[in-house]
Amino acid sequence: MAANTMLSDPATESDVNRLTAELRQLENEIDRLHAAFAEQELYIIDGYLVVVQPGTVAPLIGVCPTLGGVAQGGSLDEVASELRNAMQTVIEGRTASGVPVPPRDVDAKWLA
Repeated sequence: MAANTMLSDPATESDVNRLTAELRQLENEIDRLHAAFAEQELYIIDGYLVVVQPGTVAPLIGVCPTLGGVAQGGSLDEVASELRNAMQTVIEGRTASGVPVPPRDVDAKWLA
């Protein structure tokens, strides 16, 4: 009975409608993000996490969030090569400028 009384109040009903609309917006944003991230693949290059996804200008784009390096290419091998070069350029530039290089995202040793 109390729930019906609360919903009959115009302010409360307005709040419920507003919150319902906000919830729908959040659900739509979650769906959009799921779709966007579904096409991303994660890799490690020289110990740094990289994200590769379909691009708009080139078929693929690669990004190293830790270093800020970006590259594009027509194949995964091309993107990896270009991104490795971009990452090295960032590292060299930071080192030459005395700016600390961010630590690697992954510090692991390969087993033989």
